[in-house]
Amino acid sequence: MSLHWDDQKLVYVKGDTHLRRRYRRLQSWYRDEVLGLPPGLDTYGIPRGNWLPAEAVAADPSLNFLRSAQFATIAEDRIAESKGTVGVDRLRRNLLSSQPLAVNLFGPLLGADPQRAAAILQEALHLDMATISNVRIEWAPEPAEQYLADRTAFDVYFEYQREGGPRGFVAIETKYTDSFSSDDEIRKSEEKRAKYTQHAQNLDEYDDDRIAELFHPKVSQLFRMALLASLWRIEGGFSFGHCVVACLADDADATEAVDRLTDVHDNSRAIVRKVSHEDLVAALERLPEVGRWGTDFRQRYLDHEAVG
Repeated sequence: MSLHWDDQKLVYVKGDTHLRRRYRRLQSWYRDEVLGLPPGLDTYGIPRGNWLPAEAVAADPSLNFLRSAQFATIAEDRIAESKGTVGVDRLRRNLLSSQPLAVNLFGPLLGADPQRAAAILQEALHLDMATISNVRIEWAPEPAEQYLADRTAFDVYFEYQREGGPRGFVAIETKYTDSFSSDDEIRKSEEKRAKYTQHAQNLDEYDDDRIAELFHPKVSQLFRMALLASLWRIEGGFSFGHCVVACLADDADATEAVDRLTDVHDNSRAIVRKVSHEDLVAALERLPEVGRWGTDFRQRYLDHEAVG
């Protein structure tokens, strides 16, 4: 006998925050009612409402990508190029993961008119942009040894140009219900903390007396991302290099991470800010080529009306 999509065996996971439990239910509903699929097994072999069956994904790789063959191709290309930074099973089968969300949210930018996309994004991100280019999903400058010598990467990256010539880029960390990495290994390693501290001091963008605060588990991952962005801004000869956390409007953890970082960091050429998925969808669905993408994205990720 099959389990109802809202059965506690499928949607209750010990340790889930209220936010994560709420959206796990939404993904279980989407799998069952929209995709018409039974629950898949997670990485521990446990049936979960937010996991797609492996055999169904093998038959149709677009299932976790708003059933878009174009988005599925983007994801597979990133797997091939990522050199191990992408969690393949989570990307292909976990409906709750932020990895497929990055593709589903920013996929419309690939192939979009660069001037129209810039006009739309500059309103959502509060940046001065005349045109965008080089949109990438899951990207980091190479070689890594020239920067942070770790696995830090940007979920989404694109470059832009202002009227009159100054160049910049936006590096985006995409969150859904997952928290920032606690970076336990870094907090336990004096050598690694010293490395990141030295980078921060060399950049002259941080309050040197407070850099140690940025190894707190609530902000450490975002700190590393901001460091990488600043190093790339200098190496790439950009005038601006901004970090954006794309998250749910009610994601208190993401808000806290941005607040903790900006309280210690100060550089107008490297502003760190938060923008909600809700606002991004409202902006990006104005692109004429996306069709009903906005409706599909809201149903998948944001609309709780069907689940109660």
